[in-house]
Amino acid sequence: MKKPFLLPLAVLLALAAHASQAQTLFLTRHAQLSFFSKTPLEDISARSTSAVSAIDLKSRSIYFKVDNTSFAFPQKLMQEHFNENYIESSKYPVSEFRGQLATEIDPTVDGTYPVLVSGKLKLHGVEKAYQQQGTVTVKDHKVLVAATFPVLLKDHNIDIPNIVIAKIAEQVQVTVSAEYELHSALTSIK
Repeated sequence: MKKPFLLPLAVLLALAAHASQAQTLFLTRHAQLSFFSKTPLEDISARSTSAVSAIDLKSRSIYFKVDNTSFAFPQKLMQEHFNENYIESSKYPVSEFRGQLATEIDPTVDGTYPVLVSGKLKLHGVEKAYQQQGTVTVKDHKVLVAATFPVLLKDHNIDIPNIVIAKIAEQVQVTVSAEYELHSALTSIK
């Protein structure tokens, strides 16, 4: 098992320390992250279905971590270039997001809630603040999160060589989708 991809126990314990008897800590090991780059010459898309994430609805904390090599591309060469030339996965093996929901959500009441999420994305070794709209849906004791937001590659020191500038967009659309389940074992930790 790759050491950098282990779900950080410290983050989970910190989230669990805020959880009350109402059981508000939800986890997933299969969050889906994708990105899309559109240019007149070429569209590039990739998807990972193995991001780990935790959301605590009491403290309104949310956390995502993805192994950068877990992104699958339609073409193997795109995946190779992504990992070796742009993200430099050997040097920066994971990307992380830590944030806060601005909206209070009751995990016992089914419904869809528009939320504003503020936090920091660490990508390619560079941390940058983001604030974005998303939705949280509570249904049948599960929590679903969805959001789409733009990421400027230069904000994370990801360089695009001039020779391929027409094939790679300077801004990519990132989409997040996760279905969480209640993690009752950790919610009892104080």
